[in-house]
Order: sequence, then C-alpha cells, then structure tokens
Amino acid sequence: MTPLDRYRKHYLIFQYWDGELLEAFQSHLPNPKRLKRASSESLGELQVLQGLVTDDVAVRLSPLIEERARIDEELQQGATGFSRASALQRVIEAQSRRIHREFFWRDVEDHLKNARAD
Repeated sequence: MTPLDRYRKHYLIFQYWDGELLEAFQSHLPNPKRLKRASSESLGELQVLQGLVTDDVAVRLSPLIEERARIDEELQQGATGFSRASALQRVIEAQSRRIHREFFWRDVEDHLKNARAD
C-alpha cells in the first residue's frame, strides 16, 4: 500500500467516524455509547493521520488533535449536558470543516512520510 493510499484510507475512516459523531449529537436524545465510540474512533484516526504526514503538517494538525482529545475525555466521562453538547457539536463541526479544508488527501499528498509495512 502506498503512503497516499494509506492516508486516503485513514482519512475516509476518520470522515466516517466524524460523521457518526456529528449525527449522534444531532439526534433528539443523543446515545452516550454512540457518542463515546464515535469520538474515540475519530480521535484515533486523526492520530493515525498525524503519524502519516511529515513533521511540518503534523505540527499544524496537533492543536486539532489536542482539542479533540479534550472533547473525547469529556464525552467519555459522560457528564455532558444539553447546552454543553451543543457547544461541543459546534466545535466539532468547525474542526471538521478545517480538517477537510487543510488536510484533505489531495492537499497533503506531497507531505506524506515514506512507505512502511502495513
């Protein structure tokens, strides 16, 4: 698998889990288990993406991952009220747009680390 294929694969998996997370927030009564799972999976895929890019791109991705990790920690604790959930949803939506705008696979294809065994 080429570095670009690997990045695209994990980017698509991230998009899936990020979409699941946003969808879970938008439901009338958010399912806490669904929120927790989607949050941890999307964070994990972001961390994988960070490991696949060169250091200059990884540094730009770092603040997003740190913020997502704080959100994930809050969701894992499960004490998120309605107003806080709305605020978290807005933050995640903004992050999603930024990730798509700055870290889409076509935008980083020249900044991928060399191939490694899968």
